[in-house]
Amino acid sequence: MIAAETTRIAAGVTQPLNDQADVPGDLDSPSLTLGVDRGGVGRRAGWVREAPGGVAPPDGDRLVDVDHLMEGPYLSTEDTARGSQEAAYLRKPSLDELLRLMEASEGSIRKMTIAPELEGAVQLIRKMAGRGIVPSAGHSTATHEQALEAVAAGLSCATHTFNGMLPLHHRRPGLLGAVLTNGVIRAEVIANGEHVSPPAMELLVRCKGIESVHIVTDSTL
Repeated sequence: MIAAETTRIAAGVTQPLNDQADVPGDLDSPSLTLGVDRGGVGRRAGWVREAPGGVAPPDGDRLVDVDHLMEGPYLSTEDTARGSQEAAYLRKPSLDELLRLMEASEGSIRKMTIAPELEGAVQLIRKMAGRGIVPSAGHSTATHEQALEAVAAGLSCATHTFNGMLPLHHRRPGLLGAVLTNGVIRAEVIANGEHVSPPAMELLVRCKGIESVHIVTDSTL
């Protein structure tokens, strides 16, 4: 169980969310981030709905600068891509669940990380893009072809590029290869010098151009 005194979801910034509060929402869903029970997302959606300007939830935690990013639950369970996400809380994309989450948050979800290779992901990406949610690829083992299929469906962002992705291979460029070479995809990067080395960050900027690289933070460093 993860608890935090401050909760921040802003411009790609995610930190753990306290799951102890009795806040609105009753969706049977996993967490926005990691390590909380399956009731978590519904309650987070309630927080987003009730506190768009940073009003404190009932337990004293506070939402500030809310931009409503969801990292999951439609992510890869493979160890090479899962990162700190708990496999028990990850699953295949569900349009019905997405619509319920959108309803619970009154349409305030702005971005969602999804693994493009999962069954049903392309259809969900198309629906997300059509409803004003930015589909972002991450925690994924997608091939280059699967990534480009997702771009054609509306994918336009990559979550913490290099992390939660297979490394670049000269014969199997994968998702990372698509991020580096496709002009549609904007690339987030955790630029703390620990998650991604400076030379790799330079490579990203050289490939994408500075306008298409978004610096984000991480909850652990």
